[in-house]
Amino acid sequence: MQELGTATVPDVASVKVRDGTEIAVAVYSPNGRGPFPALFAPSPYRFDNNVLPASPQFLWRETGPIDFYVEQGYAYVHMDVRGSGRSGGEFDFFGRLDQRDLYDVIEWIGGQPWSNGRVGGIGQSYYCNPGGEVVTRGWLRASHRALDPARSTEFEPYHTHAAPEPIVPGEVYRFDISLEPMAFRFRQGHRIRLEIVNGDSPVTEVLWTHYYRPDKIGRDTIHHDARHPSALILPVTSG
Repeated sequence: MQELGTATVPDVASVKVRDGTEIAVAVYSPNGRGPFPALFAPSPYRFDNNVLPASPQFLWRETGPIDFYVEQGYAYVHMDVRGSGRSGGEFDFFGRLDQRDLYDVIEWIGGQPWSNGRVGGIGQSYYCNPGGEVVTRGWLRASHRALDPARSTEFEPYHTHAAPEPIVPGEVYRFDISLEPMAFRFRQGHRIRLEIVNGDSPVTEVLWTHYYRPDKIGRDTIHHDARHPSALILPVTSG
């Protein structure tokens, strides 16, 4: 059985994909032999760089806090995409072979003795791109959460923006966030990923950047339970 890595020292493995190229992955794992669900993070940024300290600007890299994920019971699989780091092949930015590699490595993860077969994507920026595409976005300033019941509908909440109400730390609030209108065809087998963040990047959100100033840094908790149910409501048409 393959030896597992730890939250700080990964086990490095090589996955031979369908064209024979060797793709390198670093597996960070919880204590024990599992099986564990896995978080999958492919990028060209070299998993060997994970040993370097975080910078003052970013408390951790786009990988997210690997040690935290592992402490929650997930195996974290960091992949060097082809042509980068320890992986063979030639780098091709989001190329067709990259997409095939992702499929093959996900299948490899699901078939490992330490894996329970559940594999999810994780990360920011480049890490959230290879596994899908952004369909739409929505924004809401928390203090502008008040609704106009007469003008709101199930699919489109109407915010008055007339009387901002600052939030109180420690209190739980409901936020109704509308999404930009769009049309997208989801085929059988597609999955919808909902990402919730507390600020935008001026690099990736050029048109609608909402800055998260340093003096606003804090810890946000997303509640999703019987007392605080959450839902993504999408209109569906056929044909």
